[in-house]
Amino acid sequence: MSLVNSRNAVINPVNGQSNFNVSSGEMNIHFEISGAPNELLDLKSIRLNCKIRQTNKSLAGVVQNMNNNQINALENYGTNYVSIDERLGCSSMIQSIRIEDSQNNVLEHIHNYGHLMASIIPQTLNQDDITTWTGPCYGLKSAGKRNIQMNQLNQSQFVSMKLYTGLFNSKPIPFSAIGNILRVTVTLANPQTVYFGGNINYANDIGANTYAGGISTNANFNFENVKMNYRVVEMDGQAPMPQGGAFVYRYFSNLQSTINASSYQNMYSPNTSNTISLINNFISSDSLNNINRNSFLIQKLSNGRTVAGGGGDVENFVDIKETQFKINGVLSPLQFSVDERVYTPNYDVLKALYYMSAITPYNMIQHSLISNASESYGGSKCQGKDIDRRPVAGGVAVRYDNLNTGEGQSFKGGNNYIHKIDSDLNGNNPNEIMTTVYSFRKIVLQPTGSVIVN
Repeated sequence: MSLVNSRNAVINPVNGQSNFNVSSGEMNIHFEISGAPNELLDLKSIRLNCKIRQTNKSLAGVVQNMNNNQINALENYGTNYVSIDERLGCSSMIQSIRIEDSQNNVLEHIHNYGHLMASIIPQTLNQDDITTWTGPCYGLKSAGKRNIQMNQLNQSQFVSMKLYTGLFNSKPIPFSAIGNILRVTVTLANPQTVYFGGNINYANDIGANTYAGGISTNANFNFENVKMNYRVVEMDGQAPMPQGGAFVYRYFSNLQSTINASSYQNMYSPNTSNTISLINNFISSDSLNNINRNSFLIQKLSNGRTVAGGGGDVENFVDIKETQFKINGVLSPLQFSVDERVYTPNYDVLKALYYMSAITPYNMIQHSLISNASESYGGSKCQGKDIDRRPVAGGVAVRYDNLNTGEGQSFKGGNNYIHKIDSDLNGNNPNEIMTTVYSFRKIVLQPTGSVIVN
């Protein structure tokens, strides 16, 4: 069997519309990708194409540019402006992605897509990436400066957005494995979780230690002329399933918990048979879905904010003293605690190594925003850009597939994952732990149809 042809295809949403106005409740965009039994779908080629228009309303109700030129006076106290996370760009406008086959079997369903991308983008893009190709791909025009991103909100953006899911980062799939149809539902986010801003002090330090004090709730975005494009590979016979009759693909799932004590331990049941890694990021609970704060500001653990001179709020970050990863109460895969009392002064560096390896083994990483500036190793003089003023590896993570063989840890049959964190939290400020489980799943063909195996 050999390759005969490849073709690029473009499809419209099956909603019967091409423009989606979030303020009108038009949140779900549905696509159906179809093919023949002799074809394979190049999953990595899938892109969401659209024009994104962002608007605000004046006090008189007049629709206007998002910031209406207010950002020209950023250095002044009390400036009004609206911004989005300068690392995520338009990715923060997607709440979830659901992928199904022709039998409505759920292949993957990513909730809190913005928080997943808050982990992925800093780990897989570097500063050169953000100044070049990320504009048309993710809507990132910041070059590391928040005021550039705020200017960008005042004009429409044309994007061909890569949808970062586990399945869409897998090898080409035979259409016969999915009943010749792949259904994709993209759910847009509430603008009040995407935008933040208002009357602030020290505007250029947003993302470091100060926070916004208000926002217009009339901030809105539209996805216009929405399409999806992809590549199809045609064979001279029925596209074969891999040996063994199962298609193996990457898979992301989400967990969330709250930490508010100096000694914390939680048990999860991911229910996955081939778990590659678990990634845990932290964000203050009061920042989630809060129009006054950046809902995607992944940071270190925090004891809350105190009012500083000039009216700005300073975040009281705390250090993690010790981390343990356990399976059924037994330390694994690290058969020791990651303890700052042992690894001082290199504890944060060691923790960052495990964190960065959770997506790609550390020795294979070629693109990343991690630096002395982002992790605060080099002092404030190294922090020349807003994008550097927040950690890339502020969370904790562990990789079970340390040899990169594709063979991970099973959390089936009653196996559970226990995560223990000792820190300087004082119990006065809850923090959310946003956990991403990275694993492999299988599509197994049977006479009655496809079966999804975790």
